[in-house]
Amino acid sequence: FVDIVAFNNLMGLYMKVGQPRKVPPLAEEMKQKNIQLTNYSYSVLIQSYGCLNDLEGVERIANEVQLPNKTNSDWTMYSSLATAYIRAGQSEKAKGTLKKLEQFLDGSYNPDCVAYHHLISLSTSLGDLEYVTRVWDKLKSRFKSCNNVSYLNMLYSLSRLGDVEGMKKCLQEWELSYQIYDVKLPIVVIDACLKRGMIEDAEQLLKDATRRDGERTWKSRVSLMKYYLEKHQIDSALRHMELAINNGWKQCRGKINMFLDYFMKEKDVDGAERFCHTLKGAQALDSGVYLSLLQIYAAAGKIAPEMRWRMEKEGVDIGPEHEKLLQKICPN
Repeated sequence: FVDIVAFNNLMGLYMKVGQPRKVPPLAEEMKQKNIQLTNYSYSVLIQSYGCLNDLEGVERIANEVQLPNKTNSDWTMYSSLATAYIRAGQSEKAKGTLKKLEQFLDGSYNPDCVAYHHLISLSTSLGDLEYVTRVWDKLKSRFKSCNNVSYLNMLYSLSRLGDVEGMKKCLQEWELSYQIYDVKLPIVVIDACLKRGMIEDAEQLLKDATRRDGERTWKSRVSLMKYYLEKHQIDSALRHMELAINNGWKQCRGKINMFLDYFMKEKDVDGAERFCHTLKGAQALDSGVYLSLLQIYAAAGKIAPEMRWRMEKEGVDIGPEHEKLLQKICPN
């Protein structure tokens, strides 16, 4: 038993670190030592051949374990086989395997919710919305209640399939039945709406989510901030930025630069100053932000007589680049 666990752990580890080529030799070593491969062993072995794009190896192992006739097989072997077929572009074989997985789950007295999640996700990879919806309905019928993970998995699948209306319906269904509110679910729908320019829907969903759990909606605030900035709607972008900061957003340099780059392109000194004022409410402005602000002033051909005093007052390190720009926009 110890040897089986050790080999299985090592096989799983090689897959996690991206070394699938080392898995088949381990399986051969197990056979040579008369160590019986478990369902987990076969599942990982199929995964390894799939990652190596060795479809012949995948099917050889499937035949070896006699899927779908093996009486003590488990759902992970079907899932691994379907994944390998999808990776190889064998859609019809993948569909056939997923139907066998569904039949396997239908015959199970103790259905595994995670197995249905995999079935939905794999069917999503094949672009089969009708089948995904049918499996989802079956999942709901087999369990007294669906947890947040099940709904989140379905929302991700519908997002990948581009069914925003289906996502909104699914979210509404969850809102009527959840036991613990999780803001991650509406965030998935908000992001999907933004990708399709459905800004009014996104704003309304965010408003509803904020009412229930305002402190953890900052990710969606940042998404809307980015959306409005790309649309050159700076007032709305700054509004969501301020709300995101209030909700606990820790500003990253990439998002800060996104604003500063926009102001530089537009030569918008007023907008840049408003941005800096908002940002300053959450953190001290560093030398990098001030350098960008100076560059925006220079590009706009405007002066700021008190800029040097501001920087010195805030303890900003004034380097050669700052000094050169200060001489232009902050003349004595």
